[in-house]
Amino acid sequence: MQYMFGYLETDRLRRKLEANSKHHQELDFDYASLFYRARTAFFWLKQILVATAVIVFISLMIPYLFLNAPGGHTIVPPVH
Repeated sequence: MQYMFGYLETDRLRRKLEANSKHHQELDFDYASLFYRARTAFFWLKQILVATAVIVFISLMIPYLFLNAPGGHTIVPPVH
């Protein structure tokens, strides 16, 4: 979603630049636009989800790393 909204906002700016090439220094992203705000929100949501996934992954892997160490108990996954 972040990439989609980023594309839409950037495309909007590109069209403005092409239509008004004499005054391109005055054009910038519309920080109040829905697309720009959605792009920013989805960027931060992505960062939070990645950080959460890393924490969950590490917390699930730690028992396997320590219990499967030499001299430790061996964990065998159940066979279905």
